Amino acid sequence: MLRAGKTTLLRLSIFIIAGILFSGYFPSPAEARAEDLARIRVCLAQSLQIQEFEVQGNYDLVDEEGKIISKVAAGENWKVEYVEEGLKFFKGDILELSSKDPVSLLQEGKTITAVSVSGSVGLIVDKKTSVVSSGNQVSFLSGSDSINTISKNGTGSIGFQEELKLVKLLIGGSTQSYRGDLEFRSEGSGIMLVNSLPLEEYLYSVVPGEMPASWQLEALKAQAVAARTYALVKKNSANNNIYDVLPTTANQVYKGYNSENASSSRAVSETRGQVLEYLDQPITAFFHSSSGGFLESSQDVWSTRLEYFEDKPDPYDQNDSHYDWTVNYTQEQLVQQLNKGLFSQQDADSEERLKAVQDIE
Repeated sequence: MLRAGKTTLLRLSIFIIAGILFSGYFPSPAEARAEDLARIRVCLAQSLQIQEFEVQGNYDLVDEEGKIISKVAAGENWKVEYVEEGLKFFKGDILELSSKDPVSLLQEGKTITAVSVSGSVGLIVDKKTSVVSSGNQVSFLSGSDSINTISKNGTGSIGFQEELKLVKLLIGGSTQSYRGDLEFRSEGSGIMLVNSLPLEEYLYSVVPGEMPASWQLEALKAQAVAARTYALVKKNSANNNIYDVLPTTANQVYKGYNSENASSSRAVSETRGQVLEYLDQPITAFFHSSSGGFLESSQDVWSTRLEYFEDKPDPYDQNDSHYDWTVNYTQEQLVQQLNKGLFSQQDADSEERLKAVQDIE
């Protein structure tokens, strides 16, 4: 993610919502339902030698074929160690399993079946909660949805509140919690951790990571739409089959459950499934903290023309701390900086290297 600082300007968010920069499209809740089901994979860490973890709720350790290797209960202390042969999993001090293949930590699911006069309805409460009717129609639910029922006494509803399940990683004596599932892989010279979770739950952490949660709700909504669109594009264009995004400013800041905020989570929920499109395709929704007074065209930055990112004056962040700044270089330092940008290390002795700066315009 290209940025000059951590936070994202209200100015760009308002532009996105207003459609000034490009033509946006906000699908209805029914149209957006397919997007609700999307999951995203975040590479939390690489090259770890040891990782301790606990869980809130019940989880299963599962191999690549989906076979349950071990149960993981709340309060148990687990440790994963990297060795040349792969990964070793310890529960307390007891070795539970060794594996050279990826091992996933998955939330346990459960099934509740209600039988009626006209047939049966199965309510499956897991990562993809669904209701299957006798007519083989499938609809997908969130934790706040309910099922409408008809009995001889009239109309009623069955609701459910899914238990919050978290993976707790023990890092430097403190706990960082994450929604969703976790995959442990032996990659390179250490352990790779990949967090897989619903896109909407991922945004609960991303939005306050990219914009102060104290900002106005409409600004947070704009950030949620931009962040959702960016994540979907990255997910669909991932260059590898292991993960989709990084949790840093290289993509979007993601710190897990601990960084969530009620205001930003509300903004995510109230824009659920909404994305920005140009010519019926999700845009690459770059955003930044400060433009310095001018929006640059994508072609001048990445050599790729995106019609919805054109150069234009931007007067909306003049009070931003990044707008006016001063830096001082000696002539020798400036020459070094320019040569570093123009020449590779192998060309250190090139006769074409700059020797001095005579003037600046």
